[in-house]
Amino acid sequence: MKFKGIVFGVLILFQISVFSQNTENFETKDFIYGVKTGPGKVLEAYSGMPKTSMSWFSTFEFAKIGNGLNEWERHLNFPEYGVEFMFGNLNNDFLGDVVGIQPFLRWHLTNIEAPLKLSFTAGLGFSFFTNPYHPWTNPENALIGSHITNYTRGELELSYQRKNIRFIYSVGAFHFSNGHVKLPNIGGNVPQMKIGLIYQTNETIEFYERIDEFPEKWQYEIGFAFGAHSYGSSVKPYGGPVYPVYTLKQQFGKNISSVYRISFGLNLGHYRSFYQFVENNLVPNENPLKQSLYSTLFFGQEMCMGHVALYGEFGVDVTKPFLRNYAEIFNNETGFSAFVKNWNSNRLGLKYYLRDTRNNQANISFGVFIKANYAQADFAECSINIRF
Repeated sequence: MKFKGIVFGVLILFQISVFSQNTENFETKDFIYGVKTGPGKVLEAYSGMPKTSMSWFSTFEFAKIGNGLNEWERHLNFPEYGVEFMFGNLNNDFLGDVVGIQPFLRWHLTNIEAPLKLSFTAGLGFSFFTNPYHPWTNPENALIGSHITNYTRGELELSYQRKNIRFIYSVGAFHFSNGHVKLPNIGGNVPQMKIGLIYQTNETIEFYERIDEFPEKWQYEIGFAFGAHSYGSSVKPYGGPVYPVYTLKQQFGKNISSVYRISFGLNLGHYRSFYQFVENNLVPNENPLKQSLYSTLFFGQEMCMGHVALYGEFGVDVTKPFLRNYAEIFNNETGFSAFVKNWNSNRLGLKYYLRDTRNNQANISFGVFIKANYAQADFAECSINIRF
């Protein structure tokens, strides 16, 4: 429990630091406050799962209107970015209720100054479930294995603004997962829709056309990551220890624009869980260190927003010996999905830079990520990187 508490404590502190960036832009006082509410439904995801009833979700948001004082805001059509608080009455006894918090970005897909707007909103944060899986008191809940989970949101929104008030309708989905930190962890998917009101502090917003410089050279980056992982499939075994995963990263990256950066690199990592499994003679005549290592060549992409970047990584696993040789011990999956999991690793998360991402000098970043084998969460991870 102490190990998991440290990991999730770091992740929550990171969310706070993400929202505190770009303080000079907050001096313009172009803020919005919003409330939304509406139904959703937890999708059935495994045989034997109880039939789910309609749930109800309510949210409150506080956000800044990006008016172009940072060039990335102009590139993204003057988005809104802030923090959302969510409460969900899941209306299913085996799931309990859920509360969540997440930084979000609202990206306007149409003219920002038109009264009728179409937008897309995405967020990454954390949630707390009141009734996770327990083998004796709640054995039916294989979706959520821990109180604290990742909370991912994507919504398409249609809004109409009259003076300071915006009427809004949204349709989208939530995803909840603890990143394979504690089993079971099938994860919950919830399509939902909401209606609401948004209050804008200034009726008229002044938009700027700022152009920023950005680092145009290739830069070398090295880093270390510390992950939390439970050994097993998505649903078993329950109650096992949480093991660390250590990863060394090195990569070369370059900004294509002030908001978009690419990188190519190599991850070298060690699963303590796989090492322990082999060392305890559960797999005879094998070298535990050799079986517990992995290496991945990857292509990374970042959407840079001042001190913050949304990071996605697509990797091809060069070595992944334990999963390729012994994954069937807990996972009977076969076919295309099993094949891809043996060769593909992906990461998605947020990075916070001490210096603005436009800076040409050396920089240090802190990151939080979910690492997955193909589409199945593998572990949650915190990282520190140094860029030269």
